Amino acid sequence: MQKQNFLAAVINLDKDKDRMESMRQQLHRQGIAYDRLSGIVGEEYKGEEYDASIIQKMHMRALRPGEVGCALSHKRCYEKLIKMNAEDPGPRYMLIMEDDIVIKSPEFKQIIEKEIERNEKHKVETGEYLFEYLQFSYPKTKLMYIFTFIYFESYLKVKEAKGVWNKILLTIRKVGESIALFFVLCIRKIIDATRTGPIKIIGRPHLTTGCYLINVSAARRLLPIADKIIYAADIVTYYAKKDHGLRYAYYLPRIVSHDLYAFGSNTQSPTTKGQIDSYGRRVVKKKWYSIW
Repeated sequence: MQKQNFLAAVINLDKDKDRMESMRQQLHRQGIAYDRLSGIVGEEYKGEEYDASIIQKMHMRALRPGEVGCALSHKRCYEKLIKMNAEDPGPRYMLIMEDDIVIKSPEFKQIIEKEIERNEKHKVETGEYLFEYLQFSYPKTKLMYIFTFIYFESYLKVKEAKGVWNKILLTIRKVGESIALFFVLCIRKIIDATRTGPIKIIGRPHLTTGCYLINVSAARRLLPIADKIIYAADIVTYYAKKDHGLRYAYYLPRIVSHDLYAFGSNTQSPTTKGQIDSYGRRVVKKKWYSIW
């Protein structure tokens, strides 16, 4: 296996041996050397990095145990990368992968190495990175998720509005915003289909932490937000970009998928188990909204 210019870590719970076998096969085909990071089981975590009472006040609900374990596991990756570069300069990049991804490109490793070289060259020439955080994986956009988010946000705002007419006008406004969001998503998909390489995004990043590449600079921006677990791992990325200047980009074309239907999700409610496909992934019956 040839030497590579980045670390690679696979987050995997000890019980999920089928997921780890899927990752082992995929990374072996790619020629990527990696370390397995034993994921933290949220139900069993008793440390001081997470306080459910504080989260309850901030978000009106505590994080699910799976979200706590996921956030802590990603935090361990940031700590490891920073520690390796604390004294003697070590590998400056880390590829962080969850164990339910599917790598679609046979040239995944070459793409990563090429983008790292471009990024370092740009840093030398301009003093700034092209990216500090490069996302490869994408969630499947589900119509149900969009409507659920819009419904709860609108409900809370309309509930706070005073007067019947204010409530009606606010409802009309929220419906208009929802329609606008739908067209923005359509336009983004059209633009994405015509571009290649790291793409900077204005606004909120796609919320997924299935597979991404970070450098030491990104780890140092992410760690303060992840230090006390008050956000899920993907929300940490959003606030690092919004409040800490994280240079975020996502890679096109989409060469890694993060399909929650393959194994079900360790952060959501358990899904129905089904047959095992050629990747060792569990296949479950998809709902009608999964096509979106």
